[in-house]
Amino acid sequence: MLLTRIRGTREQLRALAASGLRLHRSGVRRVSDTLFEVPAVLEEPEAGLLGFWGYEVIVQGDVKELLSQRLKPAKALAQPFGSPAELFSSVTSNDRYMQVDYMDSWSQNLALLFPTLCSVLKTPNQTWEGRTVSAMRLRTPSQSNLPSILFTSGVHAAELGGPDSCIYFICRLINAYVTQASLALGNRTFSACRVQAILNNLDIFVLPCANPDGRVYVQTRQEWWRKNRNPSVGMNAVGVDINRNYDFLWSSGIGSSFIPADDTYKGAAVFSEPETRNIQWLLDVSGADYFMDIHGPSGLLAYAWGDATDQTQDPDMTFLNPIWDGKRVPPYAEYINQEDSASVRRLGDRIIGGVNLVRDGGYSAGQSYTGLYPTTATSDDYAFSRHLTNPNQHKTYAYTFEYGGGDFFPPYDAMRDIIDEVNAAMLELCDAVAGPSPE
Repeated sequence: MLLTRIRGTREQLRALAASGLRLHRSGVRRVSDTLFEVPAVLEEPEAGLLGFWGYEVIVQGDVKELLSQRLKPAKALAQPFGSPAELFSSVTSNDRYMQVDYMDSWSQNLALLFPTLCSVLKTPNQTWEGRTVSAMRLRTPSQSNLPSILFTSGVHAAELGGPDSCIYFICRLINAYVTQASLALGNRTFSACRVQAILNNLDIFVLPCANPDGRVYVQTRQEWWRKNRNPSVGMNAVGVDINRNYDFLWSSGIGSSFIPADDTYKGAAVFSEPETRNIQWLLDVSGADYFMDIHGPSGLLAYAWGDATDQTQDPDMTFLNPIWDGKRVPPYAEYINQEDSASVRRLGDRIIGGVNLVRDGGYSAGQSYTGLYPTTATSDDYAFSRHLTNPNQHKTYAYTFEYGGGDFFPPYDAMRDIIDEVNAAMLELCDAVAGPSPE
């Protein structure tokens, strides 16, 4: 099985949508004005056939061999560390993709080390393999009714860099806050005052690894995997794409699959999976004003909507109107009011501006649908749609951030540079929402 990038024109790549190939549809990257690239996992005959059909197939290597090279055994749990402080700081010297057990132990230790700043939230639904998924809550004492932000990651198992980025984010933010220091990420620096404002003025929730079963499978078997590990999906298949299982046009089949063996299989029912129910629960508990789901590896920030282009003129042309069911093809366009459209774009541009200061730039922001492929039942569209389906729900401005580099699991020295960019995106969002610095 080969890790590849397929290049072609927009029309060529769209023609692959119904091919059954393992395409990472949200990972599309523009190479030039006319050329696009999509990551894919292919068998050798598939790669050869695509080349015969006129596609350019860039082979990065055999998946198993690449994973074997890049997945050194992670550091053990807390036992080798002489103190809670040593375990906390071990993140900064980490040189390999973190294992689930290490992240869990590190998070529990963090709550013990900084009890007035950090707490652990155990989500209510165990995974199919019996794991408990935990989130971290960061806030200063005696603060209430603050703007809240929810970060999630690790939804797609082989996108190994996201969970590590979340652990680094927590470690860096807490360390800078406690030491009253600035936080520098390449050429982007958040001053000590801004770090103080972020933690004093926000309620921050971080779920580093939403899909621990899938991550463990990739790290132990050294096999490509995207979905969760639901063993009972039928047709001798395993797993549901968690990011096609949310309650936003779930039954439409737009950008998702009804076939259990497919990488974008949407599950037997909306919220059939414990992992998606956990994120739904966190959205409820956090009352999130802002939500960011961290993926990889296309180097973009995406926002609503994913099923069609946006429009601000016709409020009846909306996912809420069943008259459009089965008809969501051009000229259909998904309604978003002008104020929300402007807000989400303005903030998205600010986030990407901060990310592009870190290193060489190259990240972009845009509406999710403006890529090659439509999507539905995703976390970001669900999070934003909640206040529209239920007036009692909180409005949540939602984003999907994809780290760059074009590789789901780059060598870890390269991943650490990319983590700086992910952390800049997270901190830029926090900085924008936090308000004035403390006097």
